[in-house]
Amino acid sequence: MVATKSWMVNQVYLSLGYFLSACASMGLDATPMEGINRNAYKQLLPQSDYTPLFAVTVGYADASDLNHPTVSPKSRFDLDDVVQSI
Repeated sequence: MVATKSWMVNQVYLSLGYFLSACASMGLDATPMEGINRNAYKQLLPQSDYTPLFAVTVGYADASDLNHPTVSPKSRFDLDDVVQSI
C-alpha cells in the first residue's frame, strides 16, 4: 500500500511538469508551491478521496518586479568561496 501511494504521488508530479510546460507554451507564468496547509486546502476543495500535494499559481509576472530575472539577473558566488578542499 505504501509503495502504491508513493507511486501515485510521483505520477501527480509528472502531471505537474506537463501542466507547467503547458502554461509556459501559452505564455503564462506558473509557480508550484509545496509546504502548503493541506488541511486548509481540504476545506476549500472538499474531496474525500484525495489529498492535496501542492498548489500552483498561474498568471503573468510583473516585469518591473525587482526579483524578475530581467531586472536582477541571478548571481552566484565563486566556486572557491563556496567549496573548500580538505
